[in-house]
Amino acid sequence: MTPSLLTLMETIVGTQVGPAAVLDASGRLGICNEAWRDSMSTFFGSEAGSFRSGADVLGLLDDVFGGEFVGEIRGVLSGVRAQATREISLVDSRGYVRRRFEVLPLRLQDRPGALVVFVETTVGGLADEPLRNFLRPGEDLICIASMDGYFRAVTPAFEQLLGRSRKELLSRPILEFVHPDDREGTMAAFSQLGRGEPVIGFRNRYPCPNGEVLWLDWRAVVDPVSGLIHAIAENVTAAQRAISLGEATQRAGRIGGWELDLRKRSIYWTAETFRIHELDPLGPLPSIDEAIEFYVGESRDLIRDSIEKARRDGSEWGLPDLQFRTAKGRQRIVRVLGQVRYLDGVAVTVSGVIQDVTEARRFESEARASHALLQASLDASPAAIVVLESEQGRVTLANAAALEMFGGSSARETVDFAERDYLDGSGRPLPWDQTPVHRAFTRAETVRGEELVVKRTTGGELDLLVHAAPVHDEEGRIRAAVAIFTDLSARKELERQLRQSQKMDSIGRFAGGIAHDFNNLLTVVQGTSELLSAAGYRGEAAESLDDLRRASARAGDLTRRLLAFARQTPLSPEALDLNERVRDLSGVLRRLLGDDVEVGYSLSDETLIACIDPGQFDQVLLNLAVNAREAMPRGGRVLIGLDRIHEERLDAGVEDRVRLWVEDDGPGIPWQDRERVFDPFYTTKKSGTGLGLATCFGIAQHAGGAIRLAAAERLAGARFELFLPRLEAAHATAHAGAESRVRASGSERVLLVEDDELVQRFADRSLRDLGYRVLVAGSPEEALRLAADPSTRFDAVISDVVMPRMRGPEVVERIRCLRGRLPVLYCSGYIDGAVGLEEGDYQSFLRKPYSARELGVALRRTIDRRR
Repeated sequence: MTPSLLTLMETIVGTQVGPAAVLDASGRLGICNEAWRDSMSTFFGSEAGSFRSGADVLGLLDDVFGGEFVGEIRGVLSGVRAQATREISLVDSRGYVRRRFEVLPLRLQDRPGALVVFVETTVGGLADEPLRNFLRPGEDLICIASMDGYFRAVTPAFEQLLGRSRKELLSRPILEFVHPDDREGTMAAFSQLGRGEPVIGFRNRYPCPNGEVLWLDWRAVVDPVSGLIHAIAENVTAAQRAISLGEATQRAGRIGGWELDLRKRSIYWTAETFRIHELDPLGPLPSIDEAIEFYVGESRDLIRDSIEKARRDGSEWGLPDLQFRTAKGRQRIVRVLGQVRYLDGVAVTVSGVIQDVTEARRFESEARASHALLQASLDASPAAIVVLESEQGRVTLANAAALEMFGGSSARETVDFAERDYLDGSGRPLPWDQTPVHRAFTRAETVRGEELVVKRTTGGELDLLVHAAPVHDEEGRIRAAVAIFTDLSARKELERQLRQSQKMDSIGRFAGGIAHDFNNLLTVVQGTSELLSAAGYRGEAAESLDDLRRASARAGDLTRRLLAFARQTPLSPEALDLNERVRDLSGVLRRLLGDDVEVGYSLSDETLIACIDPGQFDQVLLNLAVNAREAMPRGGRVLIGLDRIHEERLDAGVEDRVRLWVEDDGPGIPWQDRERVFDPFYTTKKSGTGLGLATCFGIAQHAGGAIRLAAAERLAGARFELFLPRLEAAHATAHAGAESRVRASGSERVLLVEDDELVQRFADRSLRDLGYRVLVAGSPEEALRLAADPSTRFDAVISDVVMPRMRGPEVVERIRCLRGRLPVLYCSGYIDGAVGLEEGDYQSFLRKPYSARELGVALRRTIDRRR
């Protein structure tokens, strides 16, 4: 040893009250104090009185404690063990006492050695604990200082570590080398040494010329002879940095450490553990039971059970999201991890960490709530919204509309967009890299309102309107693309229906125009044939006139059907023999349904009469027949029947009804569609307006009846049934007889407004033959001139509805302004927007073609209503 080190050791060992000695690497005695010699003499007897430097201490201890303890001491000397300890009971002048040998490692100028202390444990505690701590292993950073605060001697290792010369260290006060924040604590350590107390474990910082700041851990005593301070320092910079970093990490992560000593039933906490519990880190440690009381409800039981299970079987454990209440009563959430340490097969400690995860769970909850709000907002959108994270079209986010449109129960399950088939506007295949979505991802394009056709994975096509935009990160790179798809299929279908409706409306107007002109001609043909028949022709002439009359009647029926198709005919309910009506339509039905459909009839032997407009009845029957035909694309059989039923109704008791039914042997109607078959625009066909059955429903309601889809009695086929109130045959006959007895003649003056010359001449002649006096106007303008002439007189007006330049109702309105509210009979082959033509006290309507008598009866009734 150097003189300084030797002096330091001798001073430290010599001034200790308790036994203390230093052994060299071979286990022989180097330095000891008088207390050591006395204790050894007492323990080993008179032979121990010769204890001096170089004595074989290990040999003596081997005789007393055995080879195991000596082997542990050799382990300390070689650096394998941290310490060696044995306790022994003695009897001295004080009686029974217990003492403990403690051997601690000590390096003497890079040579191994050991410090041996003989500690009395009878009363408890370690009397020489400061000495034991003082002589723990360290660097060879040894110095001597005076109480005035100057270094008197330093080892070369000290100079090298601090980066300062020996001259500089010895010439300046020690406090100048100490970090300013640690100078006050250093002065307090000097004061402690001045009181004769050793300083152990004092730590301060030393800035170096190279900018580094070192942490030194000091052990120091005062030599009572010289009054100088003898000190050993240990460079703990790395350890202190690790501690500081660990404390910062623990504080940032709200992670604290803890340890339970199972033998002593004591607990240890780090500073952060105190802070998590909201306790003072400098305050007393709680007991194990007190620590467990911080947990709430079931969490407390989980902690107890986990500690007990760990003590019993050594298992590691982790408890997430425990309910916890701090010392200040705050509710927190913590997670606790623990593991067991064993010594000689016995569990001695349970240690682990505690982490405050309250804020993390709050952030997670807020993130989940934000995500749920975002997802709910997206799901509320009727448009399909997706987020794509790669050029391959991989989906990371999709709303409910997108999942329904593209398939899948989650975003991850949707088929990647690159794997789909696309079509351009002309129906040609479109590569993925040319689609609007791909362009947004790769070319940073913002796409607005481009149309795209996507093939469904389940079959069929989607007409889509696409909006797409790239998503950039902070560095401007494209990380994703957002695409919004609007399904245009419904709009496309509506556009198709609109075009179909416009086409049908054009056809209807064309058909109505033809029917109007044709009705004018039929009025003349039919009326003239009746006039000729009344002239008394006989034989072949009479037969020819009869054929002409029947032909004109059939032609009139045809025009009514054309007008019904064009929806340009007013409703004229009448007592209709349904059996006869179905027979009359059999030819039309045969041509309409085609040769591959067999048509059967099941008509009633009883006369079945209902009050309904003939055109509307025809429309219902034809619609039902066409509906059955479309259900059998490969042909089949349609059965049409009529019968009489008695049906109970809540509002009318038992009602006598006529039932028309149309049945096919097609595939039938699925149950999920049966409740919607009469909904407007609802159709299961690839084409069609969905108005056929809805029209039938409206006609049935208007006629005071009903229509229904009969309950399926077999696996295939469909049966529709129309119900109409039944009229008694006698009532219908009486009504017809009453019609025949109505007077047709009269003597009133009549203004006839008719632009068709042939109809004009027929009506003029018919009215004159019935006794009426007639003023004829071939145009609206001529009618107004006659009305404006005060010399002309007329009692009623007969006017065509559709005329060039001015419609009949407008002409009548102007005439009434001049002549007052005259009776008016409107005549027309069709009505295009029949505004103001409702029958009332001063006006009525007669449909073309009409006979001379029908014209006279209609005029007579119109005039008589005013009276």
